[in-house]
Amino acid sequence: MDEWQYKRRGGQVGGPADLVILTALAKKGVIRSSTPVKRAIDEDWRPLGTVPELAAIAALAVPDESSAQQARPTRSQNALQRKLLDRWKRTARQ
Repeated sequence: MDEWQYKRRGGQVGGPADLVILTALAKKGVIRSSTPVKRAIDEDWRPLGTVPELAAIAALAVPDESSAQQARPTRSQNALQRKLLDRWKRTARQ
């Protein structure tokens, strides 16, 4: 079984970790899909979400903060929602 290393916030290296440990870390939000990982024997770091054999673990990971921000509605979407809600309220009163 492969052992993996991962970079923590601040650049510290964590591991070695097997798939069970990586899964637990992903569920706890310690590692995210953008967290650099590598096999203990490799030299190149890659984001967790780009490693095919770790795809299932990346799917369990807490979304990256940038992804969460992108999921927020824009001002124009909020304005449209308010207009639709106001229209619905007016028709419900009639």
